[in-house]
Amino acid sequence: MKVIQREIVLIEYPFSDLLGSKIRPALIISNELFNKKSDNCIAAHLTTVLKDEPYSVNITQDDLESGELMKPSILTT
Repeated sequence: MKVIQREIVLIEYPFSDLLGSKIRPALIISNELFNKKSDNCIAAHLTTVLKDEPYSVNITQDDLESGELMKPSILTT
């Protein structure tokens, strides 16, 4: 699957015990050159748990170029 920088995608995150997983949103942050040349990408986790964490970035519907964000979210490190 090819992805585009700034795209929000759903990624399967495994649990720490590796016995299960959960589908969560993430923002693609790797650039187009990297995304075209690689089968991998760099993504940052999005969450609707709005905590004031260092280096977190608020994301709202107004920040999107297209699509729909169901709830205000934060980009976490």
